[in-house]
Amino acid sequence: VKLEDLPAVDRYILARLSETMKEVEQAYDKYDFANAVQALTRFCVSDLSNFYLDTAKDRLYIPELSNPRRRSCQTVLKVLLDSLTQALAPILPHLAEDLHFNLPAQQKKQGSSVFENRWTVPEFARDEATDGDIGLARLLRNDVNKVLEAARQAKTLGASSEAEVLLYCGGGAEQARESLERLMKSQNEVDNLQYLLLVSGVRFVDSEEEITSAPHQSEGDTETGVKVGVQRYVGVRCERCWNHFPETEFDVNSEFPDVCQRCVAALQAQNGIEESNNAVVAHAA
Repeated sequence: VKLEDLPAVDRYILARLSETMKEVEQAYDKYDFANAVQALTRFCVSDLSNFYLDTAKDRLYIPELSNPRRRSCQTVLKVLLDSLTQALAPILPHLAEDLHFNLPAQQKKQGSSVFENRWTVPEFARDEATDGDIGLARLLRNDVNKVLEAARQAKTLGASSEAEVLLYCGGGAEQARESLERLMKSQNEVDNLQYLLLVSGVRFVDSEEEITSAPHQSEGDTETGVKVGVQRYVGVRCERCWNHFPETEFDVNSEFPDVCQRCVAALQAQNGIEESNNAVVAHAA
């Protein structure tokens, strides 16, 4: 997938990778291995584990193999793996070498080594609009996750996919609403707040009373200034992806009455591949 066609969250994480690799390069030039390790750890834990990889699970596991949102994520993961393998080599040489030999692009290059590759820093520039929107969404995740955890502790909810999130952007948070609304309007099923927050629904409300009337709400000041409420999403659970959708999303007369439309597309594509493979085997026999 071309860089310009990547969703905003993909471009954001690649820009963060570029910044991290430059920081690591500067540390290595000074033989400052401690700072190199710290930079890599921050990126892998905060940017990847806590954010990007957490949100990527849905689009890696749910869609059909050729789906653009899945392919775009695979594109980013390839860049991440190549760069991190290179960055780890001076401090974890055996691990980096094992990674290198198991990279798909390297399988035919018998005898090549990660240490034979030139050091390169990927150049992915930050986009101010993208950086601002995704950065705000990351902070909102922190605010929402606190309320979701309270709902879990109270046994109101189990998984976050059972939740609908209510957002009130009054009291000076109007600019935040503009940024979040841009993400809400996204049609790529990647940058939309629903997928970044890992919930089944997100809705803006016009009064703080709607937040306080929700079963669970944020307490005190939030990182974004946005008041957060959480309640159970009213809908039907898809038996494949476990996300919740309106009843209209399901076709009870179809081959797959218990799964949502996007899962139907994935299952039909998979069945098509299996039928094609079976036909090839039968023809060969």
